[in-house]
Amino acid sequence: MIKSVTFHYFTLHPKRILRFGLACIISLSFANCQHEPFPLKDLGRPSEFELIDTQGQPYHYKPNSGTVRLVFFGYTYCPDYCPATMAKLRKVIPDLKIPEAEKPEVLFISVDPERDTPEKLAGYLKGYSINAIGLTGSTQALEVAAKEFHTFFQIEKKGDQIIVDHTTFLYLIDPEGRMRYMFRNSDSADTIKHALLTLYAELD
Repeated sequence: MIKSVTFHYFTLHPKRILRFGLACIISLSFANCQHEPFPLKDLGRPSEFELIDTQGQPYHYKPNSGTVRLVFFGYTYCPDYCPATMAKLRKVIPDLKIPEAEKPEVLFISVDPERDTPEKLAGYLKGYSINAIGLTGSTQALEVAAKEFHTFFQIEKKGDQIIVDHTTFLYLIDPEGRMRYMFRNSDSADTIKHALLTLYAELD
């Protein structure tokens, strides 16, 4: 029986996030801190790439999509971090008080193309009820996409195990294609919602 093992890589929060955290600590209450704008950034602009969607059709990622996006690199056999991230989005997105057409587009990019067929991805994402777009492709195509997001993945077979190494960041992309934040897996659903509300307020 093939098992999956996932290794995850993290980086420290930038100094600006630490300053924001300190500001929250010294504020009168947590509620007051939540009303402060989230410290969004400009972390670059991922370029175009092409993968395959759950219908088996080409999906062309274009930076100027005109919509807010949340991008995650994971895989359906992931036992922990991937379902935890998707569960947060299932909580956050329906709770956003904005028109459905303006809600974030979620891209779940599988880094396990051998096992995550378009059909497998479709079934997996259906369980989260957030209309996420599942994407896969050849290893080479996935490496191109991963490079644009400065992310990492590697698959290695050892006996009856498939070892999947991948970063677990959730990327917030604005309508102009700029990466505005990289959420760590330790960030809560409330943190994700706070960032989204700040971005939508900025766009108004």
